[in-house]
Amino acid sequence: MTLKTWRGASSGLVVAVALCAPAVLEGCPQQPMECGDGGGGGAGGGDASYGAPVVGPIDNHCYVNPVDGGIPGGPVQFTVVDPDHCNPDAGPPDSGQPPGPEFGPTNYNSEANDDDCKYQVGWWSTPIQYNAEVTFYVSVVRTADGTPVTGATANTYAEIASNSGTGTPPPDVGKAVTTEVNPGSGVYGIGPFLMNAHGQWQVRFHINENCSDLWPDSPHGHAAFYFTVP
Repeated sequence: MTLKTWRGASSGLVVAVALCAPAVLEGCPQQPMECGDGGGGGAGGGDASYGAPVVGPIDNHCYVNPVDGGIPGGPVQFTVVDPDHCNPDAGPPDSGQPPGPEFGPTNYNSEANDDDCKYQVGWWSTPIQYNAEVTFYVSVVRTADGTPVTGATANTYAEIASNSGTGTPPPDVGKAVTTEVNPGSGVYGIGPFLMNAHGQWQVRFHINENCSDLWPDSPHGHAAFYFTVP
């Protein structure tokens, strides 16, 4: 398990956040190759017979100073989740500001902050191959204190599409199920999905999708990543 220490810019709180280190994650449900980068292939990988996360710039959109470039130890502006703001009937705060975009940019690599700076999200999968079914695994912890987001099985899912999210979903998307791997771990297995097209794909993980997304500190969250299918 990898620990990254951040200091909240406004509160001065130092938090050690446990991030997904896919190849060595404790309790990993698959063999090391299957828990790592999808087999080591894809952009920046070593084995072109397997897909993988697309390697690129490290996510730093929650850092106070973007010049930190995602370097661990830099100040990060995070959102503390309020469970009471899950209720869709609670109504949004009257800020007078128009709502922002629903989703943030799609991320590279295999871990990032969620769109609203509430969670640290890491992912890995079973081997990604063309015309094979793949199960995705996602680890979600609260950025504020590093605790896992547990008990969200019924309302956590993966939205997948080919061609970087502008294409079509897998043909078997309707049969995918979500299971929390080891209750209390905050790690969810989601699948299977049939990878029926070559090239670059996008997976967006939705967390606590049942909650309203109108409150900035609602438990609702999402993070998207690029990956390849050889």
